[in-house]
Amino acid sequence: MQEKMYKPIQVFVLSIMFIGILISSMVLVEMKSEAKELNDVIQNVKVTNEKGEDQPSFQSWDIIQVHMDWSIPNGSAQKGDTTLIELPDELDLVNSLTFDVLDESGAVVATAVADKESKTVLLTYTDYVETHSNVKGTLQFFTRFDTQVINEYGEIKLVFPINKTTEVSTEVEVEKATDDPNEVINKWSWFSSDSRTLYWEVRVNASGQEFPNAVVTDTFQTDNYTLVPGSIKVTSAEFPDGDKGIFDNPINKVDITNQVAINYLPNGFTVDFGDMPKGIGYLISYDTTIDHQPKDQEVFSNIATLESNQITIDSKEAKTQYSDGNGSGTGDIFSIQIMKTSEEGTELAGAEFDVYRDSTNERIGQIITNDQGLGEINNLLQESYTLIETKAPTGYVLDATPIKITTNEFQNKIAFRQVTNKAEQTLGSIRLLKLDQESKETLADVVFELQDDLGNVLQTGLTTDEDGQLFIQGLAPRKYQFVETKALPGYLLNAKPIPFEIRQTQTEPLELIVENQKEKTPQPLQDSSNEQPIKKKEDSQTKSKMLPKAGEKSMHNLIVFGSLCLVTGVMIILARKKRI
Repeated sequence: MQEKMYKPIQVFVLSIMFIGILISSMVLVEMKSEAKELNDVIQNVKVTNEKGEDQPSFQSWDIIQVHMDWSIPNGSAQKGDTTLIELPDELDLVNSLTFDVLDESGAVVATAVADKESKTVLLTYTDYVETHSNVKGTLQFFTRFDTQVINEYGEIKLVFPINKTTEVSTEVEVEKATDDPNEVINKWSWFSSDSRTLYWEVRVNASGQEFPNAVVTDTFQTDNYTLVPGSIKVTSAEFPDGDKGIFDNPINKVDITNQVAINYLPNGFTVDFGDMPKGIGYLISYDTTIDHQPKDQEVFSNIATLESNQITIDSKEAKTQYSDGNGSGTGDIFSIQIMKTSEEGTELAGAEFDVYRDSTNERIGQIITNDQGLGEINNLLQESYTLIETKAPTGYVLDATPIKITTNEFQNKIAFRQVTNKAEQTLGSIRLLKLDQESKETLADVVFELQDDLGNVLQTGLTTDEDGQLFIQGLAPRKYQFVETKALPGYLLNAKPIPFEIRQTQTEPLELIVENQKEKTPQPLQDSSNEQPIKKKEDSQTKSKMLPKAGEKSMHNLIVFGSLCLVTGVMIILARKKRI
């Protein structure tokens, strides 16, 4: 019973452990891919005028263009990484905007978000930084001096903090701008944070002159914006520093919108002030809306005119240009090329290699050689790689020795390697046919030995069969020779080496025909005369009479020797008898 209860508990505990491991793995993966801030990216900064031209000094009301050069160390960035650029206190963005940093092909390298309220520019990188090396570029956006912050003019150091950890800076000469002390009308505008609203302000009679029956007419010169109904506001004010041409600190401001007559026109409006007393100036503000996302360098224009007693006193045209930021980026991609050949230099198709990125040990692709022996993998970073051959060309030996490609090998963005394969050892065969030289009949039981081309004996006792054939298989490609060691009776032995060669490309047995010559039998001499045979017979008979037969002379000598022995014996006996 306890065992039955214990088993479900085990399953439950194991399930909890498995879920815990799974969640931990997911968290680790997420942590690994979490975006990070790239600090050492902005290399330098400089400022120019609105047109991008260098100039020695600026007026406090000038719009200036900020230029930055940036680069990313290879292998340090991934998709989603960011760089936050803060503007110096002395600068303010002209408008908020979002723009893409593009390479020459139009691929997005990063997206920039310029926020007027926080005075920051945020770069967020795309996967371009993961697929390219030597990524770098430029960044431009428009700013103006924040006169509410600048207390002292002259040489000002502009410091741009990067991710609040590093900074880049430049120095500029700034002069406080002044207006005409006799100014009677002026106007300007600026964009909202989303660039869909354009705010306008008209400064009227800041010099405090008297103008009877004063009317201001504001006429829209372009049709790419419309007036926001009810947004017109009129304020009276005094400008204490007007005699110095300084009108940016009005005092005693009073809203008099309800005290003036505002008339709407199809392309603008008028404000009838009546009589303008001495020492009093006015500010007219209103909003216009833009029904589209402004394009870079798009212009919004209108003209404000002051009339007194229907006589034009002065006019001011305001052209506000939408300045989109922009940036450029470049990055390099690299390739690895393989040339596959045999030891003899023949191009080999069908070789396959796996390609690994050394920094991550990740298999990133494959190279397969074509009919010209060439194979290639593209869209690589300038990093180190390892190639492993996984399939050799047909008929060749696989060589799985790692091939290392280093960063220094990428010349003109291509790393090239020639790789040689050894051919597989293809065993060949040979059929020797032994024939009679004259009759062409096959000869059995002729014996040979097999040698290499240097005369070293490889096999012996090789005998032709009943069909006169000698068949040998399993021969490695090289040069060989047969040497005949025993001929048939009645035939001459041919001990001269018979060379042949087994080739790598051989598919059928090599055929070799060897012929033997018969021994020659001596023939008796014949004469046409009938007398010569008779004479020879007679001479033969004569010689037989004169010459002893074989063994005849030896017998004669024995008889003589025996006779001497007998005589000697008789004489000895007789001599003994006489003594007795």
